[in-house]
Amino acid sequence: PFISDGITDFASIQVLTFLILLVVMASGIGITLMMKEGKPLAKAEQASPFPEGTPMMSKVLAAMQTKTAWFVLLGCILLPLGDGFEAWFSAYLVEVQNMDGAEITRWWNLFAIINYLGLAGPWVSDLYGRKRMLRLYALGSVVCYITLGASMLLGLPGIVTLAIWIPTLVLTDWMMFTFITIWAEVSDPRLGPTHMSLYQTTHAVSATFIMVGLGGLLLYASGDSYALLFAAAALGPI
Repeated sequence: PFISDGITDFASIQVLTFLILLVVMASGIGITLMMKEGKPLAKAEQASPFPEGTPMMSKVLAAMQTKTAWFVLLGCILLPLGDGFEAWFSAYLVEVQNMDGAEITRWWNLFAIINYLGLAGPWVSDLYGRKRMLRLYALGSVVCYITLGASMLLGLPGIVTLAIWIPTLVLTDWMMFTFITIWAEVSDPRLGPTHMSLYQTTHAVSATFIMVGLGGLLLYASGDSYALLFAAAALGPI
């Protein structure tokens, strides 16, 4: 429906994609509201800090009484900055690299396979330590984003930018998956479900809505400067 006389209407595709993201975000929030905790184990029930019927807001406030919880929540908001900005990479391929739909599809199929490498991040951190590896992944992401922005600013060949994009995807995924693993480890076992639902919802809203929209505003304000957009993505891991 978006191709007429051999011309692809990418503007309409971007609008539809954004609308789909909104639906996905709303659905994700709806699912978290619909989820009900199962019957707790006897020992867990004895250790529960909340009487039956405690309002969700009271649980959330109880879960956020430590500095660690607030730092993790802040990370859930800021770290997806790069993930949200990455949504605009396909627009860069169209507007700057003049790729057609078939070329972009081939590359994104490759990127989808590469994304599975993100699962290796937490495993490596099991071997060498969460704190150490999270710091290294974040540093690598910063270097990749700045290098990516520089390649766009200098107008390097598209294949060079794509070659830089691959380690950017890998390192940012390793960083995010390792950070998600940390959520469970720093949560109070008695408040685990509350912590995890709060962190996951905040991260999802930030990555799929706030940061994507912020990237669009930055492109609009900078006259479609993709170099600035992806260099600014380094602020998330920092």
